[in-house]
Amino acid sequence: MEHLTEPKRLPGVQLQARDLVILAELGEVALLDTETIHRRHFAEDASGQACRRRLRLLAGHGLTQTLQIAVTTTTRSGRLPTIHRLTAAGADVVAQETGHHPHRIARSDPPRPHTLLHRLGMARVMLALNDACQLHHLAKPDWLLEYDAIPGAPPGAGFAERFVICHEFPGPKGTKVTCWPDAACTLTIPKNDQCWQLGILWEYDRSTETLSQVTAKLAGYKALLDLRAYRRYWPTAAGVRIFFVVPSDARRQNIISSIRQHPAAESVRIAVMDDVLNPAHVLGEAIWMTVNGECRRIIGD
Repeated sequence: MEHLTEPKRLPGVQLQARDLVILAELGEVALLDTETIHRRHFAEDASGQACRRRLRLLAGHGLTQTLQIAVTTTTRSGRLPTIHRLTAAGADVVAQETGHHPHRIARSDPPRPHTLLHRLGMARVMLALNDACQLHHLAKPDWLLEYDAIPGAPPGAGFAERFVICHEFPGPKGTKVTCWPDAACTLTIPKNDQCWQLGILWEYDRSTETLSQVTAKLAGYKALLDLRAYRRYWPTAAGVRIFFVVPSDARRQNIISSIRQHPAAESVRIAVMDDVLNPAHVLGEAIWMTVNGECRRIIGD
């Protein structure tokens, strides 16, 4: 948002261009924690106090909503993250200043703690991919998130009728098979003097699901790929892949061992979170492992 050169004055706060960038990011990825915002936008603030002070100011003026996670199950030590979401008032400010109205706004009760951490991980992946596309001079990805609603869908309808990337397919013996990624996006990639559109279905894995649960998800992905059901939102996608982001290489190897024989496994690529969060690696480095143990790049392979 380089065009945001003049600060906007609100009662009691002088809103700077950096504030608008933060608000716009919240409106794109749905939520972020203080640590991520500090790292992205307050690089010279070694103590983090200036970042926290600014975020309190935004929340105090009703532009953001702050959530404190009280209890969760995690293997990491240290303070639990403070989560920030964009409010309707914050979205109105972004729309007024940029002409684009964010649609991922805090309108409901906060999700459960484990859901917040899951969404936070996916938000970090989104930002890393956005940054990588800017680094490689590619168009910014078009993102769909798990709970992006179908316009006009009745509130009482089933999930597949309410949410854009939720699918239901007939299963064996009258059952239903569900495919519901954590997020989805398209990348426009140059290749051989042409551009082609790659669709990516994202699974952010925190090692909280059993391997049998992870494997069971592939039945829905197999149906989606076979029927090309993604055409309802990606009519021009030339190829579609399933990208898993996992916390460690050990988890990656365990998942590969579990899903290797599944018919949908050839479309799966798996990378470790630390590699994905590096914008210099996520697109151009061979960090995405196939079930055959080959590591590939998004750009160039």
